[in-house]
Amino acid sequence: MSGRVVGRGTAPWSGAGNRCGTGAGSGSGSEAGAGAGSEAGAGAGAGSGSEAGAGAGSANRAGAGSGHRRGTGTGRMARWGAALVAPALAALLAGCGTFTAGGDAANSTTGTGAGSVRVAAASDLRFALDELLEEFAVDHPDIDVEVAYGSSGNFASQLANGAPFDVFLSADTLYTGYLEEEGVTLPDSAFEYAVGRLVVWAPTEGNLRIAEDGMAALTDPGVRKVAVANPEHAPYGRAAMAALEHAGVLEEVEPKLVYGENIAQTAEFVVSGGADAGIIALSLAVAPAMEGRGEMYEIPLDTFPRLNQGGVIMERAEDPEAARVLTGYLTGEEGRDLLERYGFHLPGH
Repeated sequence: MSGRVVGRGTAPWSGAGNRCGTGAGSGSGSEAGAGAGSEAGAGAGAGSGSEAGAGAGSANRAGAGSGHRRGTGTGRMARWGAALVAPALAALLAGCGTFTAGGDAANSTTGTGAGSVRVAAASDLRFALDELLEEFAVDHPDIDVEVAYGSSGNFASQLANGAPFDVFLSADTLYTGYLEEEGVTLPDSAFEYAVGRLVVWAPTEGNLRIAEDGMAALTDPGVRKVAVANPEHAPYGRAAMAALEHAGVLEEVEPKLVYGENIAQTAEFVVSGGADAGIIALSLAVAPAMEGRGEMYEIPLDTFPRLNQGGVIMERAEDPEAARVLTGYLTGEEGRDLLERYGFHLPGH
């Protein structure tokens, strides 16, 4: 029997949510929780035709009618206009679905149930962690893992208010430190696992000189929308704003900005055509699903606040030992090798 690796976000708490959820939640800006929202947030309508899940509701994908992204209910993500989405890649970036060692997003294997770990993970890990968990399921078939991807700031707020996760993998140790101060983590369980890297990325068909012009390419009159993660709660968003300012182009580019709730959604905006270019995590840009689809320029590490990424085990973890096995795997040889392959620097770099 192989361990189960599930990529859905449970959200039976209040507050701003993340992308895919099956629980009932309330609050502002919910992408999971009380219904899964639309991609474009324009128009309203009832009916069927949801991309994954069923139900009637408002805030459809690209105009009138239905077409919810996940689950049932209503939701809003009206930061950007209607766009045609490349469905397969968009679904991957959304962080929804069930993942097995075979990579099938529609099915799951059943584990022995001897242990289970629920993980809230920064969305820059979207592809790297999925791959690592496939290996983990083979090496530890007795431990089931469920993963939800989203912004670190939103997760930190939810976890401080009792969100039911066992492990938190943040894109910024600021948030794991905050949870430690709140007294909701296991003592001495915090760790660093990576240093995030930032790139400007644009689709190849856009004909922008990203590799040659770097940040200055974003000032091109042909660039109407530039996607960044929301700096209010996404570490990569704050890093992007700092990098724009350091490059001296923030004033010119800021009117073009559209904001993703997390860095994976930001990448989705650019891939789908909802933005002409974006500032995204290198770990997403080099993933097989995006590799070869665009051109990129790596932003120098000394032009934005260092993205020291860390994790912690929550005090309310149902199976602390299983959680320690998983976090040890991430920081062990297997995890380090895979993180480097996805463009992360290792702690201390």
